[in-house]
Order: sequence, then structure tokens, then C-alpha cells
Amino acid sequence: MPEAPAGMPLVETCNMSFRYPKAPTATVEGVNVRIDPGERCAIIGPNGSGKSTLLSLLAGLNMPEEGSVHLQGVDTRTMGRRECARKVTLMPQVLPPVPGISVRELVAQGRFAESGVWGMLRHTSGKDEDTVACLVAAGVEVFADRDVDSLSGGERQRVRLALALRQHAPLLLLDEPLAHLDIHHQFDMLDTVSHVAEEQKLGVVAVLHELDLAVRWAKRVVVVHNGHLVADGKTSEVLTPDLLRRVFHLEARVTRQQTLEIVGQAECVGEASG
Repeated sequence: MPEAPAGMPLVETCNMSFRYPKAPTATVEGVNVRIDPGERCAIIGPNGSGKSTLLSLLAGLNMPEEGSVHLQGVDTRTMGRRECARKVTLMPQVLPPVPGISVRELVAQGRFAESGVWGMLRHTSGKDEDTVACLVAAGVEVFADRDVDSLSGGERQRVRLALALRQHAPLLLLDEPLAHLDIHHQFDMLDTVSHVAEEQKLGVVAVLHELDLAVRWAKRVVVVHNGHLVADGKTSEVLTPDLLRRVFHLEARVTRQQTLEIVGQAECVGEASG
């Protein structure tokens, strides 16, 4: 797995802004964020605040309209898809239909970054050592030979994680990784991600809607609201009662045991500013 040079961030943005065509306002505006090797960070914010768009910009899938994104010191505007894939992998919200392909074969396609398209197509059996290791790490080896489209939503979620791990990039981005999972499997997924990240020394950034789980899992949180980064830092220090009230309209606090204690809904007291 390629590693970032000592002291170099895995990804860093500079006054990054992005607007979808015909959108009246920028979806992400003036964002500065840096992710270093080994970090475990959650991006949180209300619906429509720009979380997934921010993640796609960090992954190099979208290019900023203003400012820049650098992956290990290289501007994403200058990078090809394969070079970008060596530095960062994104686990998307949805896995599109893949009729007639097994879990093992799909996960093997994560070889793209190291082998290119033709190399990937020449090794589709999914029986190589690296692919098997990723199947095991994500806990999907038991149904490795089943068709992907026959799986439940939660099982497909784990397959997406195995596919992301197979890319072997030092930065792992997860877009709502807990969707379609019950509470038991939500905890299990986060434990799996933490274990793999620690074992492989990955930087991990996850968009999470589940505030209580973000508090338990993340060492750092990036809070976005209306496209602006409104807070960034240690979870227990950032998620103050005032911020939870302004951004999430909750009367709540983070306890010493790293849990979220919710008292109730707060009255809207104006928008959080960037």
C-alpha cells in the first residue's frame, strides 16, 4: 500500500468551493480541511449541508470551482483516475445493480488502482490472497460466491467495504456506511472499520448521520452546515451544547463516557455561521 511521506497530509483543501450546475448557491464554500495518516474523522451536519459533496471533492470525483484539493501534495486537477485511486478510495452510499457477478468477483475489481483496467479484467476470479483477505476483513467471506444482487441491504453494505479495502489506498472515505444496518450491525461495521484502519494504518473519514455513534467512534469531527465548515476538532471539545443547539436543534451534551445525552429538541435560534 502506498504511504504518504512523513509529515505530509493524506488530503488537504485550500479555500475549496463547489457549486452544482444551475444551483443558486455553492454546495460547499470556502472549506479548509486536512486529514493526516491514522486519523479517524466523522463529517456530520444536517441533511443537505454538503457532507457527501465534500467527500466527493476529497476523493477527486468532483473538482472544486475555486480553491484546491491536494492528495498527498498533488492537486487533484492534475491527476488521472488511476493515480487518484492509488491515494484515496471512496465507499459510496449506493452500490449499483451488478447482475450475474459474485461477491468475490466484484471485490476483485478493486485491483484497478494497481493493475489498470486490463490487469483488473485478467484477474477476476477473486481467489488471489489480497482479495480473500479483504473479504475476511469485511466479514463477507461466508457468502463470497453468492451473486451480489441476491444479498440484503446490510450484506451489500459490507461488500462495498470489502471492495473499498481491496483498492489498498491510504485514505478511506465512507459515505453513510451505516445505511441499511440495524443497530447491532452498525456497531459491528464501525468496529470493523476501526480494526482494519488501525491494522493497515489508514486515514478514515466517514459521513455519519447517527450523532450518537459519531460521538462514540470518531476521534475528530468536522461539522458542516449550509456548505460551510462551522467546527473542526476533537469530538468532545467541538460538540458543545451550544453547537448542538445551533446546528442540530438539539438540547444535548457529550458525556465524559463519550456518549451523547439528548434532553430534547431545541428551538431554532438562527443559522450557524461559517
